[in-house]
Amino acid sequence: NGSPDLAVEIVDDNDPPGAIEARVQQYLASGSTLVWVADPLYRRVIVYQPHGSFLSVGQNDALTGGVTLPGFSVTVGDFFRYR
Repeated sequence: NGSPDLAVEIVDDNDPPGAIEARVQQYLASGSTLVWVADPLYRRVIVYQPHGSFLSVGQNDALTGGVTLPGFSVTVGDFFRYR
């Protein structure tokens, strides 16, 4: 189908209102099974799945790959460590 199984978007202040939400819906409609929206300001990841559910995962929580990336797990805060 050409869609990635996992898509990752990063929130940017330059994105027009609604742009990320539109891209999330586009990924899901095209067949992606998991979409992560990483928000550096709030140090969280919003996890979207095709059946319409979403979950906010905070910086101290584990982000897992579910059935899309079995065995994958990382603490969300590790995404936002600047070196």
